[in-house]
Formats: sequence, C-alpha cells, structure tokens
Amino acid sequence: LLVVLSLTGCVTTYVPPSQDGNATIEFRGSSIQGSHFYMFPEGRDCSGKAIIPAENNFHNPGAKPLIVAADREFAIMVVTVRWPKYCQVITSFVPRADSNYVVVADNNSEHCSMDVFQREQSGSQSKLVPESSQRHRTSRTVPGSTPFPRTVGLRV
Repeated sequence: LLVVLSLTGCVTTYVPPSQDGNATIEFRGSSIQGSHFYMFPEGRDCSGKAIIPAENNFHNPGAKPLIVAADREFAIMVVTVRWPKYCQVITSFVPRADSNYVVVADNNSEHCSMDVFQREQSGSQSKLVPESSQRHRTSRTVPGSTPFPRTVGLRV
C-alpha cells in the first residue's frame, strides 16, 4: 500500500462536467485484485489526477458510467502491486460528444493491459470497436521491483 501511495501523490475529487454534449466511460476488468484506478481529466499533460469515484467503480454493484468532457484528451491510469511485481499502465484518448466508451483493464501474473473501446449502437445491438484516438502512454516501475510484461490487445 505504501508503494501505491508514494506513486500516486496528491489526488483530487473528480467533478463531472455539467454542460451537454459529454461522453460516458464504463470500466471493466478481470483479475484486477490489487489494482487502483485513477484518471487525469487533463489528459494532454496528465494533470488533475483524481481517483475514479466509488459510484463509477466497477468493483461496486450497480456502478454508473463516468461522465467526462468531450473533445478533450482524457487519461486513465491503473496501478497494480503484487509484491514483488508492479505494473502501471497509462492510456489516453479523446472522447467524442454523446459517445459511450468501455475501458477494459486486465492483469494477471503474466501481463497487464488497458484498452479503450467505443460502443457503437445499432438498434438494440451494440458492439465494441477499438478507439482510434487511444494513446498508450509511458509506464514506470518502482526501483527494485519486477515489472509485469506489458501487452496491448483486445481483451473484451
């Protein structure tokens, strides 16, 4: 826990935008025990770090999608610590107005990853397509730890 706290620094409370024309993000994950999720509403420079609110955290039953401002780069970070292994993945994308996204985080003893998908709706059917504006950002490791290998790919 100390390692995670030292890596995350100050964390603010997220206040969703109140204007119309926003986007929503739904979080999903598998094998995410020991993981902590953060967001950077100012995704271009990864500033304004905030923890994902409890009402949007997929660990909680009935979690709601997170409302974010459209047309501004938004970054998400997942930190996983399973001593002596450590993994931090940061990804960003530019949400479009009135669009819905799904962020899928995955980790186990072999790999960790995070991918963003846009939910395309066609009548009562929906499908997830990889988000073209997604950028995988720089990761870092704790000195002396053994990082998980990072992989990028579809894990839905």
